[in-house]
Amino acid sequence: MSALAPLTRLITSPLIKFLLVGGSAFLVDLGLFWLAAFQLEMPIMWARSLGFITALCITWGLNRRWTFAHRHQSQKRRQAPAVFVVALLAIAVNLTAFSVVSTYLPQQAAYQMAALALGVMAGTVINWLGANYYAYRDNQQQTVTD
Repeated sequence: MSALAPLTRLITSPLIKFLLVGGSAFLVDLGLFWLAAFQLEMPIMWARSLGFITALCITWGLNRRWTFAHRHQSQKRRQAPAVFVVALLAIAVNLTAFSVVSTYLPQQAAYQMAALALGVMAGTVINWLGANYYAYRDNQQQTVTD
């Protein structure tokens, strides 16, 4: 067994891939939020929703094609509602945490970005559980078809 085998297993694990995909989407989410809220002066919750929806589209594509590609997944038309349900639960947790925290922090960009990050962390837990055990579960009787 190679000395790098444990590292290779870690890097290729679905959880690490999920976190890498989510981290990338978070950067897009954060950037859009900042642009919409603090440059275009969009209402804060509208700006937050814009970033989240864009990140959702990115994560669905990357998680389907990379993170959970080794699984026998449902067809896109069947998987999309499951991904959407998980996303709704995650956004509910995410936006609730964001709203509560942002209410008590100053309205300056740095504080609101911190509130966004805390919301994302809370939503990530829900998102991982829902993605791993529901939306992208392994369906042995079906094959991946696009």
